[in-house]
Amino acid sequence: MLLQTLRLLDGFDLRSIGSSTADYVHVVVEALKLALADREAFYGDSGAAPPPLELLLSRQYANERRLLIGERASRAPCSGRSSRS
Repeated sequence: MLLQTLRLLDGFDLRSIGSSTADYVHVVVEALKLALADREAFYGDSGAAPPPLELLLSRQYANERRLLIGERASRAPCSGRSSRS
């Protein structure tokens, strides 16, 4: 999940946003929320299929998910599974 969050953040120029700013915290928190939503959808019990790590960590998937990070906080981020069904 943390690797996925870092992949999402890779598409933002965090240095120019400036650490300890509201915008910086917003972007980081929203990326974490997206990764957590995917964790809930893809990382199941040990008896289920393993999570599709190649997909979850891919640049293309991160690019798609990153578009969900806007100026406003998401109240209930959806997982990428819902867009792939």
